[in-house]
Amino acid sequence: RSHVAIELQLVLRGAAGDLAGAEPLLRQVLALNRKTRGEAHPNTGTTLHDLGLIAAARGDYASAQSLFRQAMDTHQKALGDNHPYVAITLNSLSRVWLAQGRYAEAASALERALEIARPALGSDHQLVAIYTINLAAVNLALKEPAAAEALVREGLRVRLQAPGLVP
Repeated sequence: RSHVAIELQLVLRGAAGDLAGAEPLLRQVLALNRKTRGEAHPNTGTTLHDLGLIAAARGDYASAQSLFRQAMDTHQKALGDNHPYVAITLNSLSRVWLAQGRYAEAASALERALEIARPALGSDHQLVAIYTINLAAVNLALKEPAAAEALVREGLRVRLQAPGLVP
C-alpha cells in the first residue's frame, strides 16, 4: 500500500477514536517510512511518536516511554537537538512521567521543551502555552501552588489570545 492510502485510513480511524484500528496502520506506516525514507527521517520519528501516544492512551507507559525516546533520538539525528519536534516529544514523555508520579523527570522534560520552544516558536505560540500549563500541573503535583499559579496565568494569557480556542 502507499503511504497516502494508509495515512487516509489512519486519519479516518483516529477521527472515530479507533486506537486499536489505528495502531496496525501506524505500524505499516512505520515500516514504509523505514524502508523508503530511512531510520533517521523526521517522518519515521513522527510515526514512532504517534505509536507512543497510542501506548500511553492504553496505559502501557513502558512502551510509550520507549517509543517516545526512539522518536526523540530520530528527530535529534534528523533535525537537531533544538527542533520543535524534540520539544513535542519531551512534552509527551512528561505526560507519561506525570502519570507515573515521576514528577522531577516530568518537570525537567517540560523545562527543556520550553527551552527549545520559546526561541524556536516564540513565547506567544500555543505549544509554549501548553507546555507551560503542563508544567503547572507538575508543580501542583510537587505541592508548589504558587509556582503552578504563575505558570497557569502565563499559559492562559497565550491560550486566550488565540482566536477560536476554548480556554
